[in-house]
Amino acid sequence: MKDANKEGKEGLVREILERGDLTEADIKEQLKRRGISFVNKYNQKYSALVVVSVAVWLLPTLAGVSGLSALEGLSQMTRIRFPMPVLVVSAALFVIALVIEVKVASMRLRLGGLDDAHESLVIIREGPYAVIRHPGYLAEVVYFTLLPVVLSEWISFTILAIVHIVVIVVIFSYLIRVEDDFNVAKWGDEYRRYKDELPAINFLNWLWNYFKK
Repeated sequence: MKDANKEGKEGLVREILERGDLTEADIKEQLKRRGISFVNKYNQKYSALVVVSVAVWLLPTLAGVSGLSALEGLSQMTRIRFPMPVLVVSAALFVIALVIEVKVASMRLRLGGLDDAHESLVIIREGPYAVIRHPGYLAEVVYFTLLPVVLSEWISFTILAIVHIVVIVVIFSYLIRVEDDFNVAKWGDEYRRYKDELPAINFLNWLWNYFKK
């Protein structure tokens, strides 16, 4: 590893980074053994909840397609329709969110020090990460909550779609909080300073502070 990746590091990764004989593969293995992986510790479990939430949103449409009498009540749930301007704006925001997600994933892959789109050895402060701490989560909240709106002409938007949206917001709000705690343990005061400097996902707050300066 480059020495630049070892400068000023604290927390759980410090001991690993102080060893100069480790390759990127060795470092990944050390992080895995010590449980220093947010993906393994939290993301996999909550990804399953996201899948369940999506399934709940799809239930009325699946009930209608299946024709099963046991699901007849779901297929008859009141359907909410959106005017075209709402659909167009939602679709535009959905695409922007996907672009941001691809951008930040490629940045983690290129700059994170581990050739990994999900795990990073260093705190990335460029691009969207210079504005908010969790641009990936912001993108995911936007496209997971807007997807039912964008597809509402083909997949029924019912009260269960609203339940899906609420569940998504709760899941990612929790993940932001626990990932911040995880990163403080991982990087120590370096991440605390970064956390104090930038909002989690509220880029409007960053804009306000920027122009106020």
